[in-house]
This record gives sequence, C-alpha cells and structure tokens, in this order.
Amino acid sequence: MTKPRKGWLAALLTLLMPGLGHLYCGKPIEAAGFFVGAITVGYIASAILMYWNSRPLNFLVTAIIVPAYFIFAIVHAVKTARAVTDSFTPRWHKRKGWLAALLTLFMPGLGHLYCGKPIAAAIFFVGALIFGNIAAAILIYVNSHPLNFLAAVILILAYYIIVIKLAHGAAKRTSGKFTPGWYNQSYVYLGIFLVCLFISSYAFPVFRNYKAFVIPTSSMENALIPGDYILADYGIYNTEGPAPNDVIVFIWPVDSTTMHVDRCIAVPGDIVEYRDKVLFVNDVEAALPSTSKHISDNIIPRTEEMANTRDNFGPYQVPSESYFVMGDNLDNSYDSRFWGAVPKDMIVGKAMRIYWSSDLSRLGMAVK
Repeated sequence: MTKPRKGWLAALLTLLMPGLGHLYCGKPIEAAGFFVGAITVGYIASAILMYWNSRPLNFLVTAIIVPAYFIFAIVHAVKTARAVTDSFTPRWHKRKGWLAALLTLFMPGLGHLYCGKPIAAAIFFVGALIFGNIAAAILIYVNSHPLNFLAAVILILAYYIIVIKLAHGAAKRTSGKFTPGWYNQSYVYLGIFLVCLFISSYAFPVFRNYKAFVIPTSSMENALIPGDYILADYGIYNTEGPAPNDVIVFIWPVDSTTMHVDRCIAVPGDIVEYRDKVLFVNDVEAALPSTSKHISDNIIPRTEEMANTRDNFGPYQVPSESYFVMGDNLDNSYDSRFWGAVPKDMIVGKAMRIYWSSDLSRLGMAVK
C-alpha cells in the first residue's frame, strides 16, 4: 500500500460489491472472504424466502440478514481503511510472552510467527510433524508397554516445552520495539492455524491406515475392557482376510450403523462347534486365548425350541468370504453364535494397540 485509503470510498465500493472496499485497502484475502460471504448470505436469504412458508416472517428475516451483512462489511471496510491510513504513522508494538506461549500451545510455530519470525515458525511446525510421527511410531510399533506410551508422551511434551520456551524468549527479546508484518493479524493467525491443521491431518503416515475406537462393553474382556481406547489398522486386510485369533473391527451385520470388535475364531470353510463351553474347529478342540473367560459354571443345554444356545452351538460351516467371531467374555458376548458369520466386506480392520484406558496399567498394550 503506497498511500492512505479513504474510508468513504472503501464504504462506497463495498456497497457496490462486498469485498471491493477491502481490495481497495490492499486486503485481497479479506476481500475474497467478504465476497464469498455475500454469496453465502444471498443463497441463505433466497432459500428462506422461497422455502420457508411462514409469511411475512420469511420476508422480514431476509430483509434483516442481507442489510445486516452489508452494514457489517461496510463498517469493517471503513475500519480497514483507517487502519491502513494509521499504518503510515510508525508505531512500536510490544510482543507479549504469554501470548507467544499460548499460540505455540495451539500450534508449534505460531508463537514465533507472532514474534515476526516466519522461518523459525515454519521450522518448528515441520519439527512438530516429525516428532509427532516418531511418537506415533513408538506407540504403535514398540511392544514394551507402558514404556512405549510414556516415551511417546515425554517426547511430545519435551518438544512443546522447548518450543514454548523459545517463543516466550523471542517475545521478550523484542523489548517493546516490534513492527508488525502483514502476517501479524488475528485473521492470518487463524487462517494459518486452519491450514496447518489440515496439513497435519495428512502428514502422519504412521497413522494413515489407523482409526481410533472406544470399547463400550465387556464382551471382549479381558483382552479389551470398557474404557479402552484402541487403534485399529484399516489397511491390514486389503489383500488377505483375518487369521484365527485376530481381534477384528467390523460393521455389525445386524445393524450396519454399528461397529463391533470380536475375535476371529474360524475362517471360510471351517466347521465350528461349541459343546458345553468347549470350542471345536474342524472337530479339533481349539485352544482359547488366555484372555478368554467364563463368568458362569452353568451350562445352557439344547432344547427342542432352541437348537443353538450360548453354551451349545453348531456344527456350523463358515460360508465363503465370511468369518466366525466370538467375544473373549464367552458367557457375556453377543456374537456369531447368535447372528452368524461376518462377511469379509464388512471387516474394516484389526485392533492393534490400546492408546488410552481407564486402567492406566494398560496404556500402550498390544491387543492380543
């Protein structure tokens, strides 16, 4: 911007087209925002007028929101013009240490940007991505729990503490004499934060095939208990199906809006039979995992009315492209014994790691 801007002209241009006044003030990003906002408000107003049948309220609401938006845009354009004009008078701006620290807490690097150090800001943001990936790899691939969880947390905390301390120091070193750059605006900070947040969601290759779930029921005790938060690998079954004893995440065949977690017991073609609480696969007694349990010694027998019960089921041949699943809490699990096998195309992943739990001793534990 080479010269001061006139408020009345910014207002007039905004009246002709929201955003034009901001462009006149040398603010193309704000101009685009107000222009898109005008289109959005216009669509909303049109929809209210056309589809809301409560008249004259529909007309009144439309007549309020459109002028209100124009007034807001005009006032903002005038303030922007005044700010641009005021910028021709040299001013010193002190950087606050606590604010630099707070911005860093939201996004490493943002505090340094606030202090006028964009290169350092970019370095610390990239560093956060690198250390985040390292911490994720430690949590997922190191099997020594809870050391893997503790190491990941310590690594992230240490990085944040160091960057916060450096940002706080950078703010203090300005000594009250700081000339803001074009990026030292609250809306720029917000925009950069949102962009970096978007980048972060795609910048963790370690987590690319992982999704998080919480365990709400006791059907998989003791492998998984209520309050466990787990990571499931969504890419592991892209080529081959689950193996027996895999703990799998799947879309429940009974209700496709619900996700379930159970243990794979048998694969396509296997013959499953559960006799008096003893599991047989292909007429051979199957060894249950050490985490499985019975909560009752009572055995529910077959009857004429009920050929299959909780404790007596089958023989049942698993259909092709399907898998038979059971919960480890054998007496308290609503599983394939009651609603059949799970089709392969409904299996979404394998439970891999407990990343948080109401029982702190389980943090970082592998799901087995």
